[in-house]
Amino acid sequence: MKPSTEKAVHRALHDITPPIVARLAKRFGVLGQDAEYEYVGSAWPKSHARGWDVESVVARQLADWSDLTRRAGGADVLTANGLVAHNTLMSFAYVLGRAASGRSTLSLLDWGGGLGQYGVIARALYPGIGIRYSCRDLRLMTETGRELLPDAVFYDNDDDAFAGRHDLVMASSSLHYVEDWSTTLTHLAEAADRYLFVTRQPFVVNVPSFVVVQRPIAYGYDTEYPGWVLNRKEFLESVTQTGLGLVREFITGEEPFVPQAPEPPVYRGFLFERPGT
Repeated sequence: MKPSTEKAVHRALHDITPPIVARLAKRFGVLGQDAEYEYVGSAWPKSHARGWDVESVVARQLADWSDLTRRAGGADVLTANGLVAHNTLMSFAYVLGRAASGRSTLSLLDWGGGLGQYGVIARALYPGIGIRYSCRDLRLMTETGRELLPDAVFYDNDDDAFAGRHDLVMASSSLHYVEDWSTTLTHLAEAADRYLFVTRQPFVVNVPSFVVVQRPIAYGYDTEYPGWVLNRKEFLESVTQTGLGLVREFITGEEPFVPQAPEPPVYRGFLFERPGT
């Protein structure tokens, strides 16, 4: 079957399939595509998948850009992608409000921030605050981000991104894609002058951390990448060692199905604060 024909068939099946059936199909790898998640085990895979630095990821995020800016600039809901996405953005709104309280300016470092979507949303939510937005991501993403947000700062390496300190440092759906997540977490904490926000991160409670491979073909990302599902206690202990204290925990609502995983992951978020600030 030609790729164009295959995509047309998938679209047609999606249009006529009840939502509950479509969700089960995505989980168990029917309708002609593999299951989205694959359980790997306790160690990072030796052969790395294609990863995030691919054209299809940038193209998919660009396709949503005009809708994002339109919603951010109006009175509509910030996202049309369901309650999980809405919950994620409202959690961010709370964190940003707390960090900006009593301030006229705010420095925000968004580690793994894509095209700078959170920068657009932050400025729309708090127009009275001068938000200095910085974003760290991979080369293809930062090149496009600089064109879309010329007044923001984009880094394509950690040395530059972590050279300064910021009022708020955040990592949304990004930390678990790093093999040495603990070292990166330490750098994130060191860059946080007051607050660190780690969110949209998959966690388990009763079993040790493990690795999965995600294949997000259904979302238009023609790639695959490994990622950690972290043990909640292990993660919190790692943050405690940096000197930051827990302020608030969030549940964003994502509960991906990972066949053969020892425990179902739940996506959570955590806000930390530096004592005495």
